[in-house]
Amino acid sequence: MRCNFCHQRVELINGYCPVCSLKPFKVVKDFSKNEKKIRNKLIGIFITAYFHLFIALVPTTLLFINDVWSKDLAIFLGALNAIIWFLLMKLSLLGYRIAISFYFCFGMVSVVTIQRSNYGENAIGIIICLLAIYLLANQTSKSIFERSLFGS
Repeated sequence: MRCNFCHQRVELINGYCPVCSLKPFKVVKDFSKNEKKIRNKLIGIFITAYFHLFIALVPTTLLFINDVWSKDLAIFLGALNAIIWFLLMKLSLLGYRIAISFYFCFGMVSVVTIQRSNYGENAIGIIICLLAIYLLANQTSKSIFERSLFGS
């Protein structure tokens, strides 16, 4: 069966999903405070994943068509973001680690190059990195990726 909240194929354990530790058929208005927090973190993970899908399709295609970057670099950027999207949607620990590394490196590049910024594009990069790391690197999200949320 597929969980209604984390969208993973799972075998329920005592009526609970082993990935997100929620009851798949429970109504959201009946959630406890902790269950609402878990659901909100799942939504944040999926928003970040779909952001990577957007990056894999739109900006990469524009960079490829307009010859702003080399074709190989544009294809690599698209493939990397597509892999991150796929792994985050599967709630894979590898995807979590790759995404955190990606945002750390992107944030560091934005911080280092902010002095050369005329229009604030690097400041926007820093904001995106901080938001994505906030959504992915909190303890609840990490527990979801590690599958250690169940039973706690």
